[in-house]
Amino acid sequence: MDLFFELIQIYSSSRTELSRIPNDEEWKSLYKLAYAHTLIGVLFSSVMRLPKEQRPCRALLMQWYASTIRIKKQNQILNLDSTEIIRLLKKDGFFSVLLKGQGIALSYPEPDLRMSGDIDLWVYGDKKYIIHYLQKNYNYGLKISFHHAAFIFKGRTRVEVHFTPSLMRYYKSCIRLQKFFSQQKEIQIDNRVILPYTNEKISVPNAYFNAIFLLVHIFRHLIGEGIGLRQLMDFYYCLKGGFEEDIKLKIIQVYRDLKLLEFAKAIMYVEQVVFGLEEKFFIVPPNIESGKVVLAEIVRGGNFCRYEETCIVKNETHFQRGLRLFCSNMKLMRYYPYEVVSNPFYSLFHLIWRKWYGYL
Repeated sequence: MDLFFELIQIYSSSRTELSRIPNDEEWKSLYKLAYAHTLIGVLFSSVMRLPKEQRPCRALLMQWYASTIRIKKQNQILNLDSTEIIRLLKKDGFFSVLLKGQGIALSYPEPDLRMSGDIDLWVYGDKKYIIHYLQKNYNYGLKISFHHAAFIFKGRTRVEVHFTPSLMRYYKSCIRLQKFFSQQKEIQIDNRVILPYTNEKISVPNAYFNAIFLLVHIFRHLIGEGIGLRQLMDFYYCLKGGFEEDIKLKIIQVYRDLKLLEFAKAIMYVEQVVFGLEEKFFIVPPNIESGKVVLAEIVRGGNFCRYEETCIVKNETHFQRGLRLFCSNMKLMRYYPYEVVSNPFYSLFHLIWRKWYGYL
């Protein structure tokens, strides 16, 4: 993984070249890792910054280039679709904030190289009313879960409508998180930007909100279906914006309230080792011990466990999946017991809720 981390650090400008020249097989592995962690586009930029003698063979370089062109085109589509769906929702009386994705990409040196997923919107309003509206107006591919609903927009783009930006499994932490989101509603709707290829202002979270939300998102995925280094890169560029000391203290207090302080320390270690984050940008000091455990989990699986075949089991039941995740998370129990223990109970609640309302 050393060469892979070095390639990432070239993009984050922490280094200028690799420590040695990879052979063809190593370059194939690096490309596979870049795909698993959804970093194809940004790492192509790293490759092109390398001295010519360190670059991969022409065939792989052209494959990488073609993938990057597709990423750029997809980002253009997502920017246009994000602006359009936000405008349509507003026309029907729903205000929304664009989470993650196209919004956080604006923090990158080259926003159109960030490998996109779907469009995530925090839509303000009553959950039942929003669900009814989506069932009536955006029923194509509609799937409803406890904290968001997903549908296909214009036959090409998956949109997730979040009733709340995120959840936590431990109920006390979840209540505190929802209180934080409630306090932030009016502030975030007023933070407006224009996405590339568009000419309309839309709302995106500010850096303070993202310092909380992105860490929660990383934690949820780590305990759940796996997390890739793209999400850690999102957090890296959030941190690189810098925070005044009084804002850092506010962020730390929220981390403490959500029982995320120790996880934040682990993530600071990951940001330092993988991306070369400087000490002046730390919100909390790194924890090497827990950081190594978290980094090993991230490297093992990749984004949604794309890299680790044992993460994906076909035709497993809900019970089998829950048991597999619980056993997998046991190594994290020592550091984050509340979320690990609460996860199977939350999964059971979510299953019952979806079945009760007919959303399975």
